[in-house]
Amino acid sequence: MRLSSFKIFVVFIILTIVGVFIIPQLSVKLNPSSSLPSITVAYRWANASPYVLERDVTSILESGFSTIKGLQKLDSRSSKGAGTITLDFDKYTNIDIARFEAATIIRQLYKQLPERTSYPTISVNRPDDEEQRAFLSYSINAEASPFDIQEIVKTQIEPIIGAIHTIDKTSVYGANPKEYLLNYNTALLQTLKLTRQDLITALNSIFNKQTLGEITYNKDYITLSIQPETEDLNWHIPVKKIDNRIVYLDELTTIKEQEQEAQSYYRINGKNAITLAVYATKEANTIRLAHTVDEALELLKQSLPKDYSIIKSYDSTTYLKTELDKIYERSFYTIIILLIFILIVSKSLKYLVVTIISLIANISFAFLLYYGFKVEIQLYSLAGITISLGLIIDNSIVMIDHIRHQKNRNVFIPILASTLTTIGALSIIYFLDDKYKVNLIDFALVIIINLSVSLVIALFLIPALLEKIKLPLKKEKRWTQKLRERFYRFYSKVIGFQLRLKKLSIIIIILIFGLPIFMLPQKLESNNTWYEKAYNTTLGNEWYRETIRPHLDRYLGGSFRLFSYYVFDSAYYSRNEETQLFVTASMEKGATVHQMNTVFIELENYLSQYGEIKQYTTSVNSGDYARLEITFKDAYAESSFPFMLKSRLVRKALDFGGIDWNIYGVGNGFNNGGSTNEPINFSVKAKGYNYDALNVWADTLKIALLEHPRIQKVLVRENSYWAKEPSYEYRFTLDKERLALADVSPTKLVNELKDLTLSKSQDVSLNIKGKYTPVRFESNKAKTYDIWSIKNAPLDSLNSPILLKDIAEISKEREEENIYKEDQEYIRLVEFQYTGAAKFGSKYLDEKLEELEAKLPLGYTFERSERQWFFSQDKNSNYAFLLVLVLSIIYLICSVLFESLKQPFIILSVIPISFIGVFLTFYLLDFNFDQGGLASFVLLSGITVNASIFIINGFNKLKKKFPDQDNIALYLEAFKQKIFPILLTIISTILGFIPFVKDGQNEVFWFALGAGTIG
Repeated sequence: MRLSSFKIFVVFIILTIVGVFIIPQLSVKLNPSSSLPSITVAYRWANASPYVLERDVTSILESGFSTIKGLQKLDSRSSKGAGTITLDFDKYTNIDIARFEAATIIRQLYKQLPERTSYPTISVNRPDDEEQRAFLSYSINAEASPFDIQEIVKTQIEPIIGAIHTIDKTSVYGANPKEYLLNYNTALLQTLKLTRQDLITALNSIFNKQTLGEITYNKDYITLSIQPETEDLNWHIPVKKIDNRIVYLDELTTIKEQEQEAQSYYRINGKNAITLAVYATKEANTIRLAHTVDEALELLKQSLPKDYSIIKSYDSTTYLKTELDKIYERSFYTIIILLIFILIVSKSLKYLVVTIISLIANISFAFLLYYGFKVEIQLYSLAGITISLGLIIDNSIVMIDHIRHQKNRNVFIPILASTLTTIGALSIIYFLDDKYKVNLIDFALVIIINLSVSLVIALFLIPALLEKIKLPLKKEKRWTQKLRERFYRFYSKVIGFQLRLKKLSIIIIILIFGLPIFMLPQKLESNNTWYEKAYNTTLGNEWYRETIRPHLDRYLGGSFRLFSYYVFDSAYYSRNEETQLFVTASMEKGATVHQMNTVFIELENYLSQYGEIKQYTTSVNSGDYARLEITFKDAYAESSFPFMLKSRLVRKALDFGGIDWNIYGVGNGFNNGGSTNEPINFSVKAKGYNYDALNVWADTLKIALLEHPRIQKVLVRENSYWAKEPSYEYRFTLDKERLALADVSPTKLVNELKDLTLSKSQDVSLNIKGKYTPVRFESNKAKTYDIWSIKNAPLDSLNSPILLKDIAEISKEREEENIYKEDQEYIRLVEFQYTGAAKFGSKYLDEKLEELEAKLPLGYTFERSERQWFFSQDKNSNYAFLLVLVLSIIYLICSVLFESLKQPFIILSVIPISFIGVFLTFYLLDFNFDQGGLASFVLLSGITVNASIFIINGFNKLKKKFPDQDNIALYLEAFKQKIFPILLTIISTILGFIPFVKDGQNEVFWFALGAGTIG
């Protein structure tokens, strides 16, 4: 039953309107936010060593989690006092079900854990969670103190902003909370025979709620308790009665209210301010969300005191909007260029109107499907939309042109076949490794949706439109006829020449593509079988390798060798990001956050002289880690200034000793200059099921490596990026006999040392005026009590004065490192720096690993762990399978269409030839082959197959009609019939990328150059 044109128009008008109105509901981001399901389990055990924590907690939980269905990887880290276990699941796992199973296992195993272990908490990991940054931040300034400003922000602003839909969380930085510091005189307490614990007990007795017991009232049990009045703060608290005199707290201590010592620092452009940071959820449209937050803050300003000002200090959507506006502008130019080209070629406004209507309906309907399939609108998906514009128009042109000349829809089957081959080629993205797929999945899904919709448009809407809008055939002008005939004659001569020299033509094409003889191994390691001996005596012969092979590889490798050696081997992952420079630093163990802050203040003062910098944000988290993020003004972001500043900061960092620096840049400004990664040391990852034995084998490799004169230092350390050389601690081993003779208990000894040394943690938290306020006790000797005093100062509060060094053996020993495990195997790293050529260092390492491998027992492995490029981990893993898969899809579709098992091989043979253009494009223009380059191969395969299908399909129809006609003549006739839609397809596709020429790093344009070469 054929649908009427009116019904078709109504359906498509409704779909178009709904699609337009659904656009604001789409998720808009800068980069993809997809990730594999993953959860992290965290737990604490105060002061427990990593070894004890791993043995008594981590191993027990790991054994339980290993039974969860869908678990792909199990990582754990056991540190001093805390541990984490990360569970990565496959793509088919429902993260909510996995989280429930993990919670059930924790409930079952918690009884087996030590008593002091906290109950493990579960959190769902988000993509790039370790690098997650706020997408908005605001500075709040006023004449009040920082603490008062922060209280206003937390009570009046943060709750309202945090309640906005798709806000993930909010954080407030800038001021430190208040505390009460009670400084006591140690000598006075010893004279009065008091301890710090006596002061804490007295304080708790006044401020804390105390239960008196239960009574029966009206047949019910009622608990009686005493709740002290804390509105009027009074420190005149009795501590103890001594010789008929009561000693009060304020007599024994000096009480001072102050801000707590800073545990971290956060500054923007070197200025301290109260900062409100806003984080978005995965589903958020960050541009709309930023606008909503701005409106909410405008309303909140009216309720704040007049002297309060809210200034936006950071907005990540600014760069996102700039990039999106750039793409919108270029997409608009793309459409205009395509439509102008169609108008020039068709010479008909009606033809143009039909094309525009079908394009609008196609895009609007596609937006509706984007929402239904939860496709994110980000740079990759927008690139997919732009690419598919030419393919969409191609399908419309082919259908319009066929109905215009043949008055039927019989061309739909070739359109369907050609579209399915493109979709089939794109479908291999679903079989890629997950780390690549998460970036390309939306790109592929967008093109698949657009092409699928274009089939519906071509089958239903275009015929309905052509019933209402008649496209009469126009007589071709004489000069165009002559031009076309000349082209056909020239093309006929080229084909005839190739047929006469068929073998030579095939050989030339094969040589241009390249023979993969350069991929043959230099020599086979074993020499046992006959073919191994034959290979080593011929192709593995030293004379052949040094004299003949370099020339054969160069002249027979063709474009494939150039691409493999100079592009593919050095390919690295890249993302379209704002140009930023990062400075991270780490001090040795024992450094304070204030010492690190002093260094970064000097860096900030140094950066303040550069007007090219838009903003620099400092985060000092501890003495072990600090981070500085630098963004640049638009005029300098992609200039040489970021490189210059990076070099100057490297020189500046040399002025500071005892700090490990890492200075690197991301974004287009750095990507334009190639890779900025620094050389790294050699690294070996050791795995084993026994931690102590693994350390022994790691030390064995260390001793073997140190035999080489060019290796001066070998480190055996934990599997952590920030791990440094092992740190050391003082260890006191008490002598039990001496303790017994001195009548001293270890507990009393430890308590007195705690009273004398400095502690930054609170002793008690009191409910004062409705707020819990920390109270900290500090000895008047705490800041001067050093390691010498601990060893030599007499402990007078004991029964008799005694020196710690007389009752304990004091030693400086290596501190326990964090323990890392992967899939319940212990991990250790062996690292060293080889002075000399990396080639010889690598060869020496391989020799030592082979020697060690022969000695290793079962369950232990040592493997090289070096920096990996974009495809280096799996260059030879599943790409052969994917190639076979896409070729099989194309072959099956073409076999059904042509009803032949031979003709599809013609199309398959054309695909490798089309790759020559991509090979040469990436090599000659020196572009990085990242995920965009991978997509270019997939799309080029589809476009090449499309053009071939139309010509072969036309040839088959003519062959049935004129069976006795010469095949070459029939092919030329088929080519003449399909030349207009094919040329229109190729030229419109290439013209569609012209607006992207000015974007120096847009991988879509590099694909266009490759496609243009073949076109």
